[in-house]
Amino acid sequence: MACAPEVLAQILRNLVGNAIKFRAEGRRCRVEVVGTVDGPSVRVTVEDNGIGMDPQAVCRAFEPFFRASPDRAGHGLGLAIVDRYVRAMGGSVLLTSQPDVGTRVELRLPRASSVPAAVLDLRVTARPLEVPAEGSPGPPSTPLEEGPTARA
Repeated sequence: MACAPEVLAQILRNLVGNAIKFRAEGRRCRVEVVGTVDGPSVRVTVEDNGIGMDPQAVCRAFEPFFRASPDRAGHGLGLAIVDRYVRAMGGSVLLTSQPDVGTRVELRLPRASSVPAAVLDLRVTARPLEVPAEGSPGPPSTPLEEGPTARA
């Protein structure tokens, strides 16, 4: 990808932070991050099992200061920042969500032309991040595996 590592880190912090912030009460929060090379682009997907959004909220999700859940923490800037960074890099963002099911954000970013495809032809998948439900015992687990088909 032709982007500064700190920009990609900020994008992922916003998406994973939202997944944790908008987790569903009463069940473990599951966040999965998957990165793959798809021809001339790199696809990064962040998927969760949180509270999700209705279709009206999905349509407005990238508007600055829009908050689908005003009762939750935040300022309504996370997804707007993600969208602006990704578009500035020549990429695109696709958001799908269902109430009480979760949200999936797919980023498509152009692959840096200076990096051979063989170097990027590696699938890196973070095992789902499990955050205990409110009041449940146990620390969150955050293992990461690398490999051609690493998947939990």
